[in-house]
Amino acid sequence: MEPGHQLLHKLFQLWQSNPDGQRRKSLSITQDRAEIYYQTVNPDDKDRLHDSLRCAEKAGCIALEWGKHHDNHLVKKIWLVDGKSLANHLGEPLARDIAHQSKQAILPKIPKDPWLQEILSRMVSQWNKNKPAYRIPPDGVEDTVALLTALSAVRDSKQEGLDLRTFSARKLGDSKAMERMRDRFTRVWNEKFDTGLDGPELFESLGLMKFAPLIYLKGPISVKVGQCWLPIHEVETYLGIPSDAITDIRLVDSPEYLLTIENLASFNRHCREIRDRGIVVYTAGFFGPATAPVLKKLESIIPSPVPFYHWGDIDAGGLNIARHVQSLIQRELELHQMTLDLLHTQGKEADSIGGTLIRKKTSHNGQIEALVEALLAGPPYITLEQEVIDPVPPVQTIRTR
Repeated sequence: MEPGHQLLHKLFQLWQSNPDGQRRKSLSITQDRAEIYYQTVNPDDKDRLHDSLRCAEKAGCIALEWGKHHDNHLVKKIWLVDGKSLANHLGEPLARDIAHQSKQAILPKIPKDPWLQEILSRMVSQWNKNKPAYRIPPDGVEDTVALLTALSAVRDSKQEGLDLRTFSARKLGDSKAMERMRDRFTRVWNEKFDTGLDGPELFESLGLMKFAPLIYLKGPISVKVGQCWLPIHEVETYLGIPSDAITDIRLVDSPEYLLTIENLASFNRHCREIRDRGIVVYTAGFFGPATAPVLKKLESIIPSPVPFYHWGDIDAGGLNIARHVQSLIQRELELHQMTLDLLHTQGKEADSIGGTLIRKKTSHNGQIEALVEALLAGPPYITLEQEVIDPVPPVQTIRTR
């Protein structure tokens, strides 16, 4: 693109960003805004640049403002006269036309759903200004259809029972499409549901994982898989079972508590070092649609006086997981070894809180939210990895507070 055309193109893009604005658009010829003008130093090249601008002026697209006195041979500002005429002169389509064409191509390919229509309307509004929407350009029909299709399918729980790539292949025709759009999907999903989770966390919570997870269990329970009852209570450490293979759970003794544990190292240590009648469940990050029913089933068969605990990191990810566990059960979740005292005595300064964490205006768990406030009080930020703390029985912890 020759220099004169570059300057006209830049002015055209300025207009495209706000074509309905009342303020007249202009491009000042300065080092910052029009560097190419100053880089064109050869007299013949400069003449060609000026000829290109004069041609656009004669076509009624722009008006040129020249310098005065000794600078009367230099352009000082280019004023836009008519944006559509400039588009024709440059041979460039209007962003609004591209956006309209894209919208017409997208509508027949997505479900007729108010939520999707609202998202598409917001995207078209950005495209009309020649701006990308969720990093999708105005002509990004395929990417938009994939995004809206994925959002609709996940909201309708179509991913349940499928691994990430199988779901992606079946719904989007591309086994890796969901992974490529993860950040984009997360941003749109959070605009609607305000989860406060980042991409990996959200995908885990929705069950969008490459492999169906095992669920690790210990305690006085028996688990039915097919026609067999597996005696978890007879296993010295714990047992890992494909979560979708579990058809029923029953108690074989009265449990002292139920404890969910975020990290595998701490889960292993607790199962090996603590000998009691506690039911212990490894969260493997976030419970997803395949593993959450196991936790809900346990809650339904465990008597209501039995306390439920959670032990995890005190950082953004850990507190988001704690919130997620709380959202899955009816009874109030007690935090185990996750206190302000431990945070201040065992925690370490960090550059950040370790992820995205938002304040919840309404929350039913004051323990979790108190730690959220403490974490967000920095800098300096203080976080605590649960592996720093030795396992102890949670009933003992609650008694000594």
